[in-house]
Amino acid sequence: MKRMAAVAVLAACLGTAGPVFAQSSDAKPEEDKVVAIVGGEELRMSQVVMLHNQLPQQYRQIPLPMLFPQLVNQLVDRKLLADAAAKNGIEENEEYRQRMAFLREALLQETYIANLIETQITEERLKADYEKMIAEMPPVEEVRARHILVKEEEDAKAIIKEIEAGADFAETAKAKSTGPSGPNGGDLNFFKREQMVKPFADAAFAMKPGDVSKQPVKTQFGWHIIKVEERREGTPPSFAESVDELRTKGARQIVTAMLEKLRGSTEVQTFDIEGKPTGAGADETAKDKQDDKKTE
Repeated sequence: MKRMAAVAVLAACLGTAGPVFAQSSDAKPEEDKVVAIVGGEELRMSQVVMLHNQLPQQYRQIPLPMLFPQLVNQLVDRKLLADAAAKNGIEENEEYRQRMAFLREALLQETYIANLIETQITEERLKADYEKMIAEMPPVEEVRARHILVKEEEDAKAIIKEIEAGADFAETAKAKSTGPSGPNGGDLNFFKREQMVKPFADAAFAMKPGDVSKQPVKTQFGWHIIKVEERREGTPPSFAESVDELRTKGARQIVTAMLEKLRGSTEVQTFDIEGKPTGAGADETAKDKQDDKKTE
């Protein structure tokens, strides 16, 4: 499971669609048993697992045992076709050689980075990163409010007058609010500013506990009358809630540091689509040409 997570993070770090070759799965056979024999060659459970991991996401969610017969048949067909291709000299084809070289580099990259991530993103590192994140996280204010939502501004103004005259806000919300929170007395519970549309959030966060909006607030949903019940500082996310984000951030740091190290120790030159040097290489090429002209 950790291996698959590391490979998924690698794909995110490098901007690729996903792993070239899946290397492990939640399915962990007790033994790498034989699942088929084709022309005297054994096909094993580990190959079924890898094939299962290469399926699109919606199919990977299906338990492997449910797909097992189809996967075995697919392995058999692939083996038969691969053997036929080899007998017909496909391995000598230049396009085949180029694609194999490309896939080899992709697999080497994937496995190398996945190993780095798996070994360096430890539980201790994640917890240390979490503590640092929490320490640097500014307190986020939350408001608990009720609201009454109606379609027309005049209706909203009339309700404000009723509440100012002593009508109970929660009971009025139950009777007149068209929003989904109406049956619950308009209670929205605690929310952060960014969780609400801007006009509603601006109004709610400008109010004190016990305040009811003096004017209705317009949003794309209609007209709101707001009552603020409480204000508090929000609690930071738990370690469990943050671990995926921390793992992804740590993996990005690992990949970035490794690439910077490799680029710093290796001469790299790139070219544009017309074959002209780009980046630092372009400056060096231009300088060389100027030096050549001076010596002529």
